[in-house]
Amino acid sequence: MASASAVFEAKNRGLRSNQTLVLKGVWLAEFFDSFQLTNNIS
Repeated sequence: MASASAVFEAKNRGLRSNQTLVLKGVWLAEFFDSFQLTNNIS
């Protein structure tokens, strides 16, 4: 049982770090999009 919970914990940790990576990617994409928009306007 202890090993199962350890694996579950490791999976949760991996998902969490993966989520932050995805969020960073989305933030970068949004930032890049707005940057391109301002470039097109000027």
